[in-house]
Amino acid sequence: MAIQVGEKTKKKKKTNLPENLDLFLPVSAVLFAIMVVFYGTLFFLSNKAEEAKVVLENNIEQKEKEIPKEIEEEAKEYSNVIEDFKLLLESHHRASSFFPPLEKMMHPRVMISSIDMDFGTNEAKMTGKGAGFVAVGQQFYVLKTRSFITSVSLDRMSKGSKEGESYVDFSFTVVFDETLFEF
Repeated sequence: MAIQVGEKTKKKKKTNLPENLDLFLPVSAVLFAIMVVFYGTLFFLSNKAEEAKVVLENNIEQKEKEIPKEIEEEAKEYSNVIEDFKLLLESHHRASSFFPPLEKMMHPRVMISSIDMDFGTNEAKMTGKGAGFVAVGQQFYVLKTRSFITSVSLDRMSKGSKEGESYVDFSFTVVFDETLFEF
């Protein structure tokens, strides 16, 4: 066997690299620069928005201080009325089941002037005027004998007269059965 002295020529392997590989670094650098500018712009705009927010909040606080107390109180009163009306609408079904039976059992010579109903305890405080003690007593008896009324108590009764006509002021507390307010 012969030994060959000398250089062997080695063949280089050719790699299949794309021809546009030289463009990768500059394109990456441009994209990086665009991202840095974009981030800087967002940071700047974010700071401007925060400053505008602080200015607007200060303006709102100053305008609120300039509102006269009368207008603020009036707005609160309207808000309270709206809340009361909301409660009334939410309790509409209960109230509508309450008034028809009450109307049927009222004495013709007795007038109820106010009813304060507590739907949580099914208790009503009724105040009114009657033509006399007999009419108020008959009204009390009618309320006491109804099956959907648990109890009736006379809280107050007084006699008065106006322009020659006598009347009796009264106040009842009536507790209704729970089934009356189911809907």
